[in-house]
Amino acid sequence: MARKEKTTEAATAEKTPKITTKRGPGRKAGRKLKILYVDDEQINLINFETAFGKDYEIITASAGQEALKIFKEQEDIAMVVSDQRMPGMSGVELLEKIYKLDPVPVRMILTAYKDIEDIIGAINQGQVYRYILKPWEDKEVRPILKQGATSTC
Repeated sequence: MARKEKTTEAATAEKTPKITTKRGPGRKAGRKLKILYVDDEQINLINFETAFGKDYEIITASAGQEALKIFKEQEDIAMVVSDQRMPGMSGVELLEKIYKLDPVPVRMILTAYKDIEDIIGAINQGQVYRYILKPWEDKEVRPILKQGATSTC
């Protein structure tokens, strides 16, 4: 009988998925999913946190370098949403660097510009999940975030 118990334990262990990262699926149960939102305009940071702070834990950064620092310090960020046009580092550049650090978190770009080169760059370089045009409405962005959150679990 002792042998059967070991076999059952081994079978259970095989069925349990291994978590290889603390991001996305590795977050603690019952906690809000963390979104890192990056925008150089303070009002956009406030608006995003106000619109989605009840459903998600929103962490904000006003520049790419600040966002990278936060991303490296906080292991359980599941999504990164970044403005494209910012001084110092574009959203595409930021998401590309984040992808190289950890490909698991969902990456999204927000921009007021409809430049096709930005869109192609975002998709190819930053492995972007979604491209969202500004000005955004929370009723339009909410299902996008929900879909992104579902893909991290």
